Amino acid sequence: MNRVRLASFSLIFVASFCFCGRAPAQVKYVSKSQAERRQDERIKDQKQDVKKAQNEVKDEAKELSAAQQKLRQAQAKENEIRHHLSGVRKNVEAQHKSSLGVDDALAEQAKTQQALDEAKAPILQTLKDKPEYKAAQDRVVAAKARSKAIREESTHSDETHKKLLAEASRDALAVSELEQTTLAAEPKLNPLRDNLANAQEKVSQLHAKLKEKVEADSEVKSGLRSLQNAMKQTALVKAEVAKESQELAGDQSKLAKEQSQLDKAKFNDATHVNPPRGRRARTKNK
Repeated sequence: MNRVRLASFSLIFVASFCFCGRAPAQVKYVSKSQAERRQDERIKDQKQDVKKAQNEVKDEAKELSAAQQKLRQAQAKENEIRHHLSGVRKNVEAQHKSSLGVDDALAEQAKTQQALDEAKAPILQTLKDKPEYKAAQDRVVAAKARSKAIREESTHSDETHKKLLAEASRDALAVSELEQTTLAAEPKLNPLRDNLANAQEKVSQLHAKLKEKVEADSEVKSGLRSLQNAMKQTALVKAEVAKESQELAGDQSKLAKEQSQLDKAKFNDATHVNPPRGRRARTKNK
């Protein structure tokens, strides 16, 4: 009975061997060389450097954004103070203008200017009927055409170009110069000119007094101090924004460099040190 069982097991083993064919293949992996391991470490380190640079760029961008927000707030505060100070100045000026008689002086100045202009009008009208006025007008027209031609001409030297333009510009003022010369030679206009000069001087003096009173006002002084402080704060924040912008640019440059080195290391690894076939498993048949 035992012999029968042993024979049966033998037949089963032989049948199994014949049915399955060869024995299973053994998988053998190619071990990495020392150069490959060093290159892998370099790539790992380079990835860490890139990650660190990315984090630095991200952090610096946040700091720059915060600085820019501070700048917007500082500028808004400065504008608010400036606007308030302008309103205070106007109120103080209005309080002192009446007592100083500024408005009356301005009205007198306008009146004397009008009187002078009215006296000039018939003199200029008479001048326009004279041949020399028509000649001056012709000079102006010719000067404008000449000036245009000079600008379009490219063969002249810079010095000659400037000289010709200057001459054309003088001729273009021929009418204006003739009018001024004619009016200056008219004696009956002298009293009117003196009246206008006196009125202008009075207005100038009153404006100076008004400015003194405005600058001496306590509320204006307080506003000026606030504005100066705000301007200093804005300047400080602007410097901070410039500093953060420069640092961000440096971090971005560093990140680009680190990424370039990582890409180069990966390329060298795939091409020279760790070719794809070196990482595949190979089989050995028995």
